[in-house]
Amino acid sequence: ASGLYLEIGKFQDSYNYLKMSLTLLTPQETFELKDKILKISKQYYIYQELGLAADLSKMMLEKYCKEKFPEKQEFFAQSAYFYLVDGKMQQSLQSFSLGKTCLIEEKKQEEVLLQNLKELSEIQNFEGLNVYYNAFGKIESLNKYFTDAYLIMYWSALEYNQSEKANQIKAILLSLG
Repeated sequence: ASGLYLEIGKFQDSYNYLKMSLTLLTPQETFELKDKILKISKQYYIYQELGLAADLSKMMLEKYCKEKFPEKQEFFAQSAYFYLVDGKMQQSLQSFSLGKTCLIEEKKQEEVLLQNLKELSEIQNFEGLNVYYNAFGKIESLNKYFTDAYLIMYWSALEYNQSEKANQIKAILLSLG
């Protein structure tokens, strides 16, 4: 039924039915469906149901946090990125915090973090970039990436005569060294 709701565009009903169905299955049965659940999450994303896609991915990541399976890396990446694109910075950061707990490869964590920083700078989300900077700005190896992201915003602010924003960004850039 979840798939049928998905096909007819009733995305919230699809998600609710899927979530309810998963509670009726044993953990092992749900685990065996992980590849299908990953595909459903991607379909929600394609239909721009970012919150549902992120919620589903995060739910699977949390449920099977200590298990080893290839899809876990993707559930992590999707939840962190989809929340970000949906404008839910705190939830994106919460997904990131699961990275270490759930033993996500460091390379994958860094890849997703850099993808998110790039996205924030491209869409000129100054507040979102600040949230990420407050969470990860003390990691010296990321200074270059934060500098690049803030520079993109700085030059854009100057181009559009947003001097107050440009001055705020300039102060951050100077603190980065």
